[in-house]
Amino acid sequence: MSDFVSGFWGWYVGVLTLVAIVACVALLRSQKARPAVGAPQLHGHTWDEDLAEYNNPLPRWWMWLFYLTIAFALVYLVLYPGLGSFAGLYGWTSRGEHQAEMQQAESQYGPIFNRKRVPSEGACSSSIARNATAPMPAVASAFPICATRIGSTAATRKPSRPRS
Repeated sequence: MSDFVSGFWGWYVGVLTLVAIVACVALLRSQKARPAVGAPQLHGHTWDEDLAEYNNPLPRWWMWLFYLTIAFALVYLVLYPGLGSFAGLYGWTSRGEHQAEMQQAESQYGPIFNRKRVPSEGACSSSIARNATAPMPAVASAFPICATRIGSTAATRKPSRPRS
């Protein structure tokens, strides 16, 4: 929620989430009433002259699944961020998750990449300076990464053929 500048949006999202959950519970409670035993009640809709819709309540197992879903949502919102600016009891953030994954990747793949790491610009300059007496194409072939790093075109230049 750091993209929003005022605290209003955190409260807005939190209240809106809780109102939606309470509305789901109210809707389920309204479906609890069982119809009276006797003649089936019809909604009054009729299709194709004889196809009618009965007024049956939701099956009990289906209602309990909805209640379990609502309970899961409430537990999730208490443990993890989801109610506006409330960080949750675990304090989980996507930034922290990303940093943990980057540290794991660095420890796992770091040794592989450190062997093939491109030398720094200062190292390139000093290695080329040590071989200043050599012609530039020779330096570029000996230090191809350095030659391209400091902007030399010698690494891409084809050596000229001697004239016969």
